[in-house]
Amino acid sequence: MLIRDQATVRDSLDVLMRYQAVLNDVLSLTIEESAGVVIIRKAVITGGTHRPTRQRVELALGVMVRLIHQLLGADWQPRRVCFEHSAPRDVNTHLRLFGPCVEFDYDFNCIVCAKADLDARNPSADPAMVRYAQQLIDASPKSHEATLFEDVRRTILLLLPSGRCSIEQVAGHLGVVCRTVQRRLAKQGQSFSSVVNEIRKELATRHVIGSDRPLTEVAALLGFSAPSGFSHWYHAQFGCNAKESRATRGTERR
Repeated sequence: MLIRDQATVRDSLDVLMRYQAVLNDVLSLTIEESAGVVIIRKAVITGGTHRPTRQRVELALGVMVRLIHQLLGADWQPRRVCFEHSAPRDVNTHLRLFGPCVEFDYDFNCIVCAKADLDARNPSADPAMVRYAQQLIDASPKSHEATLFEDVRRTILLLLPSGRCSIEQVAGHLGVVCRTVQRRLAKQGQSFSSVVNEIRKELATRHVIGSDRPLTEVAALLGFSAPSGFSHWYHAQFGCNAKESRATRGTERR
């Protein structure tokens, strides 16, 4: 109700971002706009060293495409739908569900559409139902239990590839002061650097062990300004270099 009854797609996405820790605490959503084009980025937070399954990622983007279809009509098509993972042998199902412009081995999982799509009016919008649903969510115990720790983790995951992921930048993105971030993380037995390191280890396992992405790209995705910094960090964390990890993976597959 809260999402489908919003006045526009943009309003629906704003609600998803505002309440994402309550509605689904393993998915992270951000929107980037430039020159009339919108990129809706989806990330799956695993909470461990396992990479998210392709089925989970594809389901998340499929639900998002279906939601926009419900708001804009069955004739709407995204400009592109991009996945981090490689293409399957048969892409016919993907083309049928996502449209003709599906890409694989992309830097991140996303849906690309026109800015005008986000601002199109939803003929089925119901402001009264929106207010009612929002009251129910705000009264939910989970909304009060959702911690800043989850928000910090989600923001780090999204900002790391930009190379601008300091505690000041994360705090600014969340609209709080650095001291608030430090205090809330301390209550969870964590520090900002420990959370960043944990996420980097998850991403390193996903991209080094689970993919053939060039290691220079992996270094950038983990927020390192130079491959040498990534190499030193990787060896300190895993006891070997990234090339050795991939060589071991290749031996295990044979």
